[in-house]
Amino acid sequence: MLHELISLDERPHLPVLVLGNKIDLVGAVSEEELRLQLGLEQTEACLQDLRSVEVFMCSVQLRSGYIEGFKWLLQQMRPG
Repeated sequence: MLHELISLDERPHLPVLVLGNKIDLVGAVSEEELRLQLGLEQTEACLQDLRSVEVFMCSVQLRSGYIEGFKWLLQQMRPG
């Protein structure tokens, strides 16, 4: 489903932000593992040609990651 979204021809300029939540929990997956499980390990190599895709690991409890993710998303949405 994620790859279908990424490869849509409609609005190819729209970025995709993936938030890997709950990193504060014991046994949480790493960013590398999440990318692998989602099939995003080749983001730079091939998906960048389709649209901007980025993964940010986050925790609301620790107040980390999500703000940076939303800032990245806003930067991608700005023209020029």
